[in-house]
Amino acid sequence: MTSGRGFIALALVLFGGYRPARIAAGALLFGAASAFQFRLQAMGVDIPYNLLLMVPYVLTLVVLAVFAGRVRGPADLARPFMREG
Repeated sequence: MTSGRGFIALALVLFGGYRPARIAAGALLFGAASAFQFRLQAMGVDIPYNLLLMVPYVLTLVVLAVFAGRVRGPADLARPFMREG
């Protein structure tokens, strides 16, 4: 069970612009958001836990809204591989 983490992984690739260092930084950002919602639950904040579970996904939607239009995929992304030889 991935619990919707695949959606966050796709958002990471767009957020990082297909660059590994930026994707790793984005993974830390989304991981921090997930840890933050757990921390809020542990502190006993008077917010329903269902809303706290939404924190990483809301952050994902915000990042997609801001960065998705600016990203261009690699030129060879959809080109089939042709073995030389």
